[in-house]
Amino acid sequence: MTFEEALDIVECLRGRAATTISLENMKKLDASRLVDFVAGASAALDGDFHKLSEQVYLFCRATSKSQRQVKMQQLLLPPQAVSSAIRSV
Repeated sequence: MTFEEALDIVECLRGRAATTISLENMKKLDASRLVDFVAGASAALDGDFHKLSEQVYLFCRATSKSQRQVKMQQLLLPPQAVSSAIRSV
């Protein structure tokens, strides 16, 4: 993932869109830096993030409908079903 791609993720958040990030094909250091960068941007935009699995994160604005949906899904579904449900959001 490039810095430009990380900025694209932040632009999605600025536009109030929820986004997921999969770290599966990234080096551990790069993945950590990406999560730190996007988490900081998300916090600056009054957003939040959720760790859906060991290598998948959901970032969204605090007022995002997707955030409420994820919290409800986490309460109702087993963890492996949550990742599948997120792909459809």
